[in-house]
Amino acid sequence: MTEVDRIKAELADAKRNGESLGALTRELAAAKKEAEETRTELARTRYEPSPEVKSAVKSWTTKTHNAQQRIMAIGLVGEDGTTIRGEPAWKGFMSIYNNLGEGEALDAIRAKFGDNQQIVSNLYLNLREAQESREAVEAEDRANFGERVQKATADRATHIEGFKKMVGDVIADLVAKTPEQFADDPKDPDGNALLKKGLELGELVTSSDKFNTLSPAQKAIAIANTKLRLGNYPRLQHRNRLLTLEVDRLKAENEQLRNGATAPPGAKVSDADIVPQEVDVRDELEKESKNWESK
Repeated sequence: MTEVDRIKAELADAKRNGESLGALTRELAAAKKEAEETRTELARTRYEPSPEVKSAVKSWTTKTHNAQQRIMAIGLVGEDGTTIRGEPAWKGFMSIYNNLGEGEALDAIRAKFGDNQQIVSNLYLNLREAQESREAVEAEDRANFGERVQKATADRATHIEGFKKMVGDVIADLVAKTPEQFADDPKDPDGNALLKKGLELGELVTSSDKFNTLSPAQKAIAIANTKLRLGNYPRLQHRNRLLTLEVDRLKAENEQLRNGATAPPGAKVSDADIVPQEVDVRDELEKESKNWESK
């Protein structure tokens, strides 16, 4: 195979891989959309009353309780003309309330509650008004619940995107402040490739969309590697500084020898010759939390 044929074959493979990646990306987008729609539909079936509905229900419940106490104390007139109080009186009233229209109910109250008919009639009308108000508020709330769910879903997505942007801003700031650590180095393509792989691991662990596609074993491997590599990073920086000092010492000694000077044997740089300079992330978190508290 000629060099041209090899290059053509690689381009064909890259194109096929690109098409596969594009199809996979489209499938992932469709799956995310379907999941969002399912979440919205599920939320609709799990209707959660608004504060307005809860307030209306509370008002109706309170009025019902108060009416029950008064009617049980007042009592209704039995068939033999005696006054029946307590739970039987309340059951008699609720039978009228639940089974008769307003006109018939008021007639029945006049017949059943004698001298107290006006008090009971007012209690009946107040209860009926509270119930109708509650039902109207709840009906409107249920009708608008889908819109509320969609808004909550949109707010959630906005929050997620806002947080992603915040993370991106912090990353950009760190790269700008310490390009020697986090930016690509034109002179070190191999190092750039390693940095890219490390960032891909970080993205895998911190992106819920990607992380949730892993099996439990894969998640455990990803988390364990991330923890160990993060923990080892300050030590690697420290060792790198030690090696840099050692190289600088050897360069200076070599330069002296080149110039014919007799160089005294240099002492090897040890851990005791340099103090670790790594900033503790916990200090940064504490500082930032105080900044937020002061706003």
